[in-house]
Amino acid sequence: MATLSPEDRQLLTEALEAMLHNETLEHALGRVLRKRGFGFERYISITSDLRDSRRKDEDTVSAARRLIAQQRE
Repeated sequence: MATLSPEDRQLLTEALEAMLHNETLEHALGRVLRKRGFGFERYISITSDLRDSRRKDEDTVSAARRLIAQQRE
């Protein structure tokens, strides 16, 4: 399973909170990262970890919430 750094976990949490209606998590994450001055490499790193941790038939939002919750324990 992918392990997110505390900062990446915070960025992913912020993206979940910033999602607009009918918007993908990836789009919201990109917006959050640009706002904070991070580059495309950071986006690729987080989304790769997120996609690698997805379970069968699990969407990215559910995977992100599960990954954040598991790593807080």
